[in-house]
Amino acid sequence: MKRSLTYLTVFLFVTVGFSIAQTKDQLNPIAIENLVAGIHSENLGLQKSSIFFAGFYKIEETMDALREEMLLNENPSIKVLAALALYEIHNEDVLDDLERLVRDVNQDYQVRRMAKAICDEWYIKDANAITVAK
Repeated sequence: MKRSLTYLTVFLFVTVGFSIAQTKDQLNPIAIENLVAGIHSENLGLQKSSIFFAGFYKIEETMDALREEMLLNENPSIKVLAALALYEIHNEDVLDDLERLVRDVNQDYQVRRMAKAICDEWYIKDANAITVAK
């Protein structure tokens, strides 16, 4: 009971932190800390919600936490969700980690397949940006 109450409290802090922040430039540092705590949480629902919001709002301060979950977490759905959030943030530093997931034969098939799809989409998006810019 105490554990679920603690997770609910952390989730409320994350959501309140996001409601206080009006724009990306005005993000509250406490809200980002709570979001990172949610990403590292053992509560699967809180963890998935935090990863989703980090990608949805493209919060670059969460990249290290997302990268860590993508590479080290045992749960395949968390790995895929973290990879998708990192794709939404769209920082080039993550491509090597995604390609490492694709090449790792010990990874879950779904994780490898989704990492490959994300890499392919990333390259297509970059190629389209280059052609439009010409």
